Amino acid sequence: MIVASGGITRLWRNEFPAAMDVHLALVLELDQVEMEGLHELQVVVMNQDGEKLAEIRGAFQAASGDAEVGEKVQIPFTFDLKPVGLPALGAYDVKVYVDGHHQQDLTVWCKRLPTTTTEIS
Repeated sequence: MIVASGGITRLWRNEFPAAMDVHLALVLELDQVEMEGLHELQVVVMNQDGEKLAEIRGAFQAASGDAEVGEKVQIPFTFDLKPVGLPALGAYDVKVYVDGHHQQDLTVWCKRLPTTTTEIS
């Protein structure tokens, strides 16, 4: 099973706690053997101390339909992580598991929004 990932690596916030305010989009790629049966998908958001801040868990089943021999099927998912609370600056991991097996990590850094000053003469 393959999990495709990418996207943002920085979240700019000035006040805490702050909402994560992002959506997670991922694509699972399954081969014909993996298309059989029910699978569990789990997404966990953790802070840099390993504390679990949020968890989404659900089941899915792929329909092989008209897949050719050797063809893989890609299944897109989206998750609303907007309300996940970020307590402070630092690193946050979004971990993806399928059937209890770790598939992918996405680390985002929550940083303070830079302030600019203008000199008046």
